[in-house]
Amino acid sequence: MEREGRSPATIKKARWFLELLDGIAKRPIAAITPHELLDVLKRVERRGHHETALRLRSFAGRVFRYGFATLRTERNPAVSVRSLP
Repeated sequence: MEREGRSPATIKKARWFLELLDGIAKRPIAAITPHELLDVLKRVERRGHHETALRLRSFAGRVFRYGFATLRTERNPAVSVRSLP
């Protein structure tokens, strides 16, 4: 994102989303299951942050789409939890 010239606010928000995904963010992208992503989203939602959970799911979907496009994963777990939280 920095190389693409994104604004500092956008980069800061992306880092914040990665912090929220802390339970799965350090794992190989191909190893993450929809259930693991859902657990993270539910944890955020249980704190009363419903909008944040929706945005976090969207952010995760973008990460997985990028991973798919660059042949790092064969699936997008965010699609499986699209109707959830």
